[in-house]
Amino acid sequence: MQPEFHNGYHAGLVLGDFIPEPAQMKFYLREVNSKELDLCTMLGVEVKTRTIQRGYKFRLTDLTAEQQDMLPQFFGNERFVWNKLLAEQQARLEQGERVMSHFDMNKMITALKQEYPFLSNSPSQALQARAGKLRKSYDACFDKKNPAAAPKFKKKFKAKNSFSFPQGIFLSGPDSVTVPKLGTLYFINGGNNPARQKTCRQIEGKINSVTISFDTAGYCISFQTEMEVEDVVHASRSHVGLDLGKIRYASLSNGAFYLTLCALEQKLDRLAHLQQQMARQEKFSSNWNYTKNKVTKLHRKIANMRKDFLHKLSTHLCNSHAVIYVEDLKIKNMMASASGTVENPGKKVKQKSGLNRTIGDQGWGMFLRMLAYKQDWRGGVIIEVNPAYTSQRCPKCGFTHARNRESQSRFGCINPECNFTANADYVASLNIKVKGQTAPDSLELLRVLLDLQNQELACVSL
Repeated sequence: MQPEFHNGYHAGLVLGDFIPEPAQMKFYLREVNSKELDLCTMLGVEVKTRTIQRGYKFRLTDLTAEQQDMLPQFFGNERFVWNKLLAEQQARLEQGERVMSHFDMNKMITALKQEYPFLSNSPSQALQARAGKLRKSYDACFDKKNPAAAPKFKKKFKAKNSFSFPQGIFLSGPDSVTVPKLGTLYFINGGNNPARQKTCRQIEGKINSVTISFDTAGYCISFQTEMEVEDVVHASRSHVGLDLGKIRYASLSNGAFYLTLCALEQKLDRLAHLQQQMARQEKFSSNWNYTKNKVTKLHRKIANMRKDFLHKLSTHLCNSHAVIYVEDLKIKNMMASASGTVENPGKKVKQKSGLNRTIGDQGWGMFLRMLAYKQDWRGGVIIEVNPAYTSQRCPKCGFTHARNRESQSRFGCINPECNFTANADYVASLNIKVKGQTAPDSLELLRVLLDLQNQELACVSL
């Protein structure tokens, strides 16, 4: 039976050459409380649990006049403290000193409050949380294995407006929360309409932090929670290789594939028109700001379309397959610019720029992260393999050659004794599955999973 998908922003996920997959398993996370654990301990029953983190995001509503005045000031204070701390950190690095710790930055915030009294209007915990984020940014920057970009100064009209409360928050109702200095905030969670009450989400677990942010649609509030759940075993027994592409977004080794959404490409003409209109207007004028808000809303629409597509596809795949083999893609390297330098100019810069935009529109990194945490919740496994030669190796005879890849979509083995032909993405998914099942690093993961499922590993030589 072909899986059903809700047709929202797009025409639905298109499935071609369909091969029936395992039936969809409904999945629920069950929180385990302390009373259940104590009872099981008394009875001598072993309960395996683990800690997971979840996020909830809602739109704020019914803000008072005082709260509407305080929120922009809090955003500005957060940005001011970030820039002051960053300037001090850069000065220390230029002098050859070590970066300040989170504790030292908190002491500096106390001194800044005495020098700039308006900072006292903001909650101290929010400012200290901002210092902690700056410290984490430097830790990621100095990571030897995978260094991130250095933190930058935040500008008023370009930086994302947000601040966080790490503690002192408690829910005062299903659609309200009390936070320091702001009092009670109300957010949209379901509604009075019986049809909308079905969408009401219960915030489960212990609240670790609350983040308030702002965009053109208004203020949002996000909850990060932590909960102890019962360890689960994936209900499916299916193993599948998955290859990501530009035309076929995901091709599976069982023959199923899903066409890409291309959210940016669908709205590209409208986006180009608005940006051209904005370029002809006087900067920071009323018309310019009006058009800028239209551009921002269109970008948010594109992002929501992409997230909707990726969430539906990743949930479907994680419900259907216990083990998913994927390529360990270096997306940052794949999207590197080809412009070169003045001395050594790049080649085919325009073509590479279009390719980079297409790769960015796919959201591969976001999709792989969704697969990872959703499989972890369900007791499944994601195994990453080396992507080398996955689209050049013949799955029938094993012959590997660059000429086997006839085009972007066609694979044809040039071995005269074989002459195997198929779709190139399908061939890559078959090779990814074989690599994943035979890789030494994945054997232990497969052994543990199959022990839990009481199933023999017939296709892998242990």
